[in-house]
Amino acid sequence: MKDIAVIVALVTAGTSLLVAVFSAVASFRAQRRLQRAGQQHDTVIENLKAELGRGSAEHDARLDYEYEAQKRLYQTCEPLFFQMTERFEDWHGRVYGLARTARLGKLEPQRGWLSGPGYYLRSTMYRLIAPVALYQLLAEQMTSVDLSVDARTRRRYVLAKQFAWSLTDHFDLAAVEPAIAYTPHDTGDDAVRWNDQPRYWTQGLTSVGAVDAAAQALIIRDGPHPRLLRFGEFDELYDVEGSPVQQSFCAFEYLMHDFHPRNRPVLWRMLIAQTRICVAFLDVSGGPPHNPLRRQQDREPELLDWRQSPEEAPDDDVLVTPFDAAATYLLDSMHEPPTGGGS
Repeated sequence: MKDIAVIVALVTAGTSLLVAVFSAVASFRAQRRLQRAGQQHDTVIENLKAELGRGSAEHDARLDYEYEAQKRLYQTCEPLFFQMTERFEDWHGRVYGLARTARLGKLEPQRGWLSGPGYYLRSTMYRLIAPVALYQLLAEQMTSVDLSVDARTRRRYVLAKQFAWSLTDHFDLAAVEPAIAYTPHDTGDDAVRWNDQPRYWTQGLTSVGAVDAAAQALIIRDGPHPRLLRFGEFDELYDVEGSPVQQSFCAFEYLMHDFHPRNRPVLWRMLIAQTRICVAFLDVSGGPPHNPLRRQQDREPELLDWRQSPEEAPDDDVLVTPFDAAATYLLDSMHEPPTGGGS
């Protein structure tokens, strides 16, 4: 019995020892796992902190870049956009003035206000090209600015460019349904046919180069910053034989000489499209809450009705078709209609 008691005691002691050893090993392993987990947790935290730090630095750098880019964009573009607003208002007013002058019977070919090289013809040409010259000055600055940082500036730039391009889009405008028969390069041998039928008159500029030359002639570079010629300066230079103004504006004198919406229907579509660009530009520019051009746009067909009497031409040809054609042209060429104004 005594031996059994000793054996039981030894077994119990061994068991206790094994339990103690197992517990110690288990505790050690648990501590090691906890330690490794803690290290992994610390590593994850540090990685997250580093990633957040990098993200914050990138975000701050992006904000700094956008701020500086917008600042440079505004300093470069806003003075030109301010001048462009005034010039678009001038041209918009002249197009509406052309319709009014036609209604008064003062645009009739050979005897109208555009039949001779006087003030009305010259001021019309100047008002037409002045916004294009400002667009070219703006385009010269595009290599030093980032248009992507400001959607409003980018939109105004696109509108100004489309205005300039429209001067060479006469074939596109003629092709808009209902298409206008237009073959200005096919005069044939019959001079009377050329004089009597609008389809043989060139109703736009034949090249971008002609537009560029006239626009550059309106820019004077006699100081630290290029500027637009004032009308008085333009008028004087127009009379100077061989001057860039006189040479480059010959094409525009031909374009506007004896103009009447009745006998230049393609050009009339172009001018209507340009008035819509003018309105859109002022809208995007954030002008007065009640854009004065928009008030005219709301009465567009009425104010651009050039007839002296309703019997002179059908209502659809005067009050509907040219406005629909201008809207279609702008939709196709700009992939979105200028803001405001329906047909």
